[in-house]
Amino acid sequence: MTTGGATPTSPRFGGVSAHRRRANDVTAASPDFDLVNSLEEQQEQGCQLLDINGCLKEAAVDCFCFGSCMTSCQNLHHHDCNLLHRKLSVEMGGYGKLGRNFLRTLLGCLIIVVGLSVFVRMACTASGEERNFSTNGYLLVHANGGLNQMRAGICDMVAIAKMMNASMVLPSLDHQSFWTDHSDFKDIFDWRHFIDNLKDDVEIVESLPPEYATVKPFVKAPVSWSKSSYYRREMKALLQKYKVIRFTHSDARLANNGIPSSYQKLRCRANYEALRYSDEIESLSKKLVERLRSDGEPYIALHLSMDAFRDEYPNVYSHNTLATADELVTLSRYQNRLAALDYNVALESDVFAYTYDGNMAKAVQGHRRFEGFRKTINPHRLHFVKLIDQLDAGEISWETFSTKVQMIHKDRVGAPYNRKPGPSAKLEESFYANPFPGCICDGSRNKTIRVVPDHRPSQGKNELRSSVQIGFSS
Repeated sequence: MTTGGATPTSPRFGGVSAHRRRANDVTAASPDFDLVNSLEEQQEQGCQLLDINGCLKEAAVDCFCFGSCMTSCQNLHHHDCNLLHRKLSVEMGGYGKLGRNFLRTLLGCLIIVVGLSVFVRMACTASGEERNFSTNGYLLVHANGGLNQMRAGICDMVAIAKMMNASMVLPSLDHQSFWTDHSDFKDIFDWRHFIDNLKDDVEIVESLPPEYATVKPFVKAPVSWSKSSYYRREMKALLQKYKVIRFTHSDARLANNGIPSSYQKLRCRANYEALRYSDEIESLSKKLVERLRSDGEPYIALHLSMDAFRDEYPNVYSHNTLATADELVTLSRYQNRLAALDYNVALESDVFAYTYDGNMAKAVQGHRRFEGFRKTINPHRLHFVKLIDQLDAGEISWETFSTKVQMIHKDRVGAPYNRKPGPSAKLEESFYANPFPGCICDGSRNKTIRVVPDHRPSQGKNELRSSVQIGFSS
């Protein structure tokens, strides 16, 4: 049984991988950002905003600001607008032709005004003019946990800074709670790219400006799994009062679901475009991937820790055996930097398989979904072990074993499905494990994910050509 396989050749529907320098498909913020989010929040709370100005503005923003991909994904409040259209038709019917002309004129003027404002904004952005932020204050963030936990927390904090209309200082990283790794943000990530990529959404600075350097920060641990209203109201009020706030934790501070779509897209923009690893890590990642594919064969990335695995599969590698000592000399003492290396190699694999649902597994599978639902296997461990026992005991043939393995995994290969709320925020599926819906176009659900059939191995040990053993869960 070959657990490798070719990557689907269909387009990558989610959009981008930052370390490949691709164009970004995630929508940037617009001047009407707060308007759209306000309407979305009211919809979440069950409010029906059926005034003509709100409906027309929202339609205009949807048309001009979100682009063709997001327009197909986000047809906001059309049911409400249809109800309003019928209501207006009745109410204005008494005015005859004059009433209809007035409505057309009002709609036309509004679309022109919004269109011109967006055109001017886009022209300014294209000319290199930076957005002038009117900030409520500065947000200091301590990202806690291992690399992938910190990564998710940082992306949440970008969206939270937008909610609070805050400027964000480059996050400080955890040096103790998971690994004793003294790497800072600039050691792991391309910090200049991070700042530049998000400059139209959130102002990010290296450090507090001189006039705020002596201000004592208000220290706060945000409530876990909070909705946007918590930050747009309570936290924003605190920021306006104290001007500098330090968040002591970043993990799981924003809900997975029930967040306005504009902020969900910003979370994805931060994660899949802005958070690119340092040039050193990106360069070595590329070399390792090229080595794994040097013989023209696919490779599978495994998220597990099993030394005995090498006894059965001789072509198993880790970063320690795939890279040279000289290449790892500046990384080997820093577990977070090595985890970043593993992340990139796993992301680029033809197949990614994970045996337990740690933070790295969540991060990589979510990124692969964003890039077009690349083949990701979630093994059914209980059934799989039973089948292996039956095979070892001679109770079933290899052909039967292979067929049954395919059957129990036919719905566990990373195909699209909607992320749904769970019984509690803590127990539901992570937004970063499955960013659909949120920032993946609905059209991607209609694509066929090609599953490559398994093949019988040659005699003796399974000769899977290339594998990567991933042993970190951060």
